[in-house]
Amino acid sequence: MADTIIRAKDESAAKQVLGVWITLSKSDKHIINQIRYEVKQLCNTLQHKLITDKQLQYVYNAVIIPRLEYRTQLTFLSKNMCHSLMVPFRTLFKHKLNFNKCISNTILHTSLLYQLHSFYNIKIQSMFTNLMCQLNDSDITGHITLIHFCQLQSYFNLSDNPLICWPFNSAILFYDPIANFSSLKAYHIMFVKQLVSFNSIYIIN
Repeated sequence: MADTIIRAKDESAAKQVLGVWITLSKSDKHIINQIRYEVKQLCNTLQHKLITDKQLQYVYNAVIIPRLEYRTQLTFLSKNMCHSLMVPFRTLFKHKLNFNKCISNTILHTSLLYQLHSFYNIKIQSMFTNLMCQLNDSDITGHITLIHFCQLQSYFNLSDNPLICWPFNSAILFYDPIANFSSLKAYHIMFVKQLVSFNSIYIIN
């Protein structure tokens, strides 16, 4: 055992833990490709089957969505990405019903007809439920969650807890150089008033 050499995997290499794939680099590419493959494989299986609309609805809501939700429980996917991943199944659903593929997707998701669950909405509900469980946990999970919120508040120089004070409306802001406050924090700058003159006309150099 003393001569055993343990080699670390590459940061981009995916590792499976209880059916969930993770990477050290926090890359979502493997998960996205895996979901695309699963949806495509299932659509290919159902394509030549004699199956009714109710059966397709059941397969989607009771099999596909729960499986994908479990695989992506550690990955946040945008609304556009979730919509894109479900395109093959919606196309198959419309084809089985002899619908024009250009018909609105609202017909598939409305509660008055087929009630296909929205993958994005399911993701939001699941992540919100997990967050509430972590916040209400009285053990180490709850303490770690509160520490993460404190770190987030400190990093973005927020005046209050991020759950109460969150001035960002889009994730795009996080890629903006202005959103990186590390240089400002080095000079103990926390408020805009510290950057402008007393009459608020000039920016202090």
